[in-house]
Amino acid sequence: MEEILTNFAALRALTVEEAAKGLPVRIEGTLVEFQPRSKANFFMHDDTAGCAIHTIKGGMTEELVPGDRVLLEGLSESRGYYPTVKDARVKFIAKGSLPMPVKPDVEQLFSPELDSEWVEVPAVVTGYMLVDEVLTLDVEVYGLALKAELPMTAGIEKQADTVLQRPVRLRGVMATLFNRHRQMTGRYFHVASFDSIIPIRLPTNGEASPLLNIKQLLTGAFGPTVQVRVQGIITQQDPLGFYLRDASGSTLVYATRAQSYSPGMRVEVEGVGGMAPFCPVLRAARVVKQEHDLPPDPVAYDFEKANQPMMHDELVRLEADFLGQRASLDESILQCRAQQHIFEALLPGGSQLPKLAVGDRLLLTGICELTTTHALKRPEWADGFRLHLPGGQGVKIIARAPWWTPQRLLGLMFVGMILLAAVLLWTWELRRQLARKTNQLAVEMQARRDAAIEFQATQRERTRLAANLHDTLLQSVTALNYQLEACETESLPRSERKVNYLAAARRIVQHAQQDLRGTVWALRVLPLDDRPFTEALRALASQLAEGHTAKIVITEQNPLPSISVFVAGNLLLVAQEAMHNALKHARPSRIETTVSARTGGHIAIEIHDDGIGFDQEALRRTKAGHFGLEGMRERVERLGGTLWIESRPGQGTKVRAEVSLGAFDDEIA
Repeated sequence: MEEILTNFAALRALTVEEAAKGLPVRIEGTLVEFQPRSKANFFMHDDTAGCAIHTIKGGMTEELVPGDRVLLEGLSESRGYYPTVKDARVKFIAKGSLPMPVKPDVEQLFSPELDSEWVEVPAVVTGYMLVDEVLTLDVEVYGLALKAELPMTAGIEKQADTVLQRPVRLRGVMATLFNRHRQMTGRYFHVASFDSIIPIRLPTNGEASPLLNIKQLLTGAFGPTVQVRVQGIITQQDPLGFYLRDASGSTLVYATRAQSYSPGMRVEVEGVGGMAPFCPVLRAARVVKQEHDLPPDPVAYDFEKANQPMMHDELVRLEADFLGQRASLDESILQCRAQQHIFEALLPGGSQLPKLAVGDRLLLTGICELTTTHALKRPEWADGFRLHLPGGQGVKIIARAPWWTPQRLLGLMFVGMILLAAVLLWTWELRRQLARKTNQLAVEMQARRDAAIEFQATQRERTRLAANLHDTLLQSVTALNYQLEACETESLPRSERKVNYLAAARRIVQHAQQDLRGTVWALRVLPLDDRPFTEALRALASQLAEGHTAKIVITEQNPLPSISVFVAGNLLLVAQEAMHNALKHARPSRIETTVSARTGGHIAIEIHDDGIGFDQEALRRTKAGHFGLEGMRERVERLGGTLWIESRPGQGTKVRAEVSLGAFDDEIA
């Protein structure tokens, strides 16, 4: 049967391997404190040692308070810095009181044996933060920076402000931070409430705290436990409080967040001095506002080595060259140079700054903080500084950087070389393409010249043939017609049969004359050239109207797109045939020709005369006299279009053709 562990000292004496076996535990002790993050996790003490209990089987079944005597039962576990208890069951035994706390000295603060111990230590509360429903205090214990956790309660921030920057006695459980190998990495405190943080009444030299100047802090009898008073004017705010100046110098005052402070405010600060590099700080227990003056004037930064210690915590102003900028979550940092000194200027995160460029000349106003690379921070060993600026108002541009910087000059030279190389390459490629285009253009021009010569020769031949037909055959046929007319009118004896023959011959000659005129007209060059289609149509109408009384009107509806020579030539021939037929057969007084662009890449032409018209049904029944209409229809169908003819006797004739432009852009008329 396994031996039952009955005290925490025996539990803590187990090795990790032994504790992991789950040995039975039965310990009676005092519930010391609940952990802030959970009421189910708590600390116990049994007069031999303390222990952190993290798992309660079935949860807390009874309402317990610190000081109660309880019985803890469970199994050993190697979870914590020291072994602890798992599957724990807690049973209330009796009401009790908290044990007397251990008061460790500075050498015992990190002693492993004090893990989970109920302790009391002297401390100064320097700040706090609210995270995850837990208030975390920043405390100094024997000059060492540590943390303390408290559970969230109503008004806890106001309670924190009442003890801020004040020496206190802090009671709580000392806990250990450790890694996965159970190596100690830090210490902090679990505190039940602000009732466990007790302000210390500081001794004074007399009834009232002595009134000192800043340079008297932490001198002689005024040590870090003596409460004193200092009067001065606020030079700049700070997240921790404010900077204070009097006739002897300046210092940083740690003050509560419950009040607001502005530059120019005169105050009396009551508190204790605190040690800090180069100059003591003042921890304010009380700040009394007296009056408000104009904002204080900054002093010019003194670069003399002997005078630099006087600049620490002082509101200063200096000119500097801007070198660069970087930013973090809570601050912006400007890199600057003044004389031979390179330094940083720090601003609160989110500060509004003017747009800065490297090399700008700046006027900076802020609090100077001396720095040193020596291990001991003696004032005479200060070898650098940085400025804490109040915000964007601490930065003023007094001169913009010259544009011609060495870096920019080198950059421009590099870009110029690249551009020069690109221009040379582009010039070579342009000359190569120009030579190729020139050769190609020469070939095309020669081909066009040859085509133009051939076209001109063809047109000359067509014109010559038309002229020859007009001057020879047409004249001869005309003369023959005249002879037949003369023969018919001659008063010689003739038979009726002869007269009929002569009349028939004359009709044949007249018909041949008309056909020959049409042939000659078709052989003439159409007036297309390079002119727009509507102008060519007007020229054609003008030629057709010669010798006729009918008036031909050309109208354009909607601007016409570009029309290929093939389409334009065929449409002119269709219009020519329609207008010629109207003049020849219909005896019109007016012919209206309308050309218009249609959607979908179509063009329409309509020829409407007010002549005598004709019977379309009678025309279809006969095979004679409609070769011109069939020719028009064939031309329109070749253009992928449709031809409509509307006519009635006595109501004129309307010829309408609509063709597509896209399929014939590359055709040659």
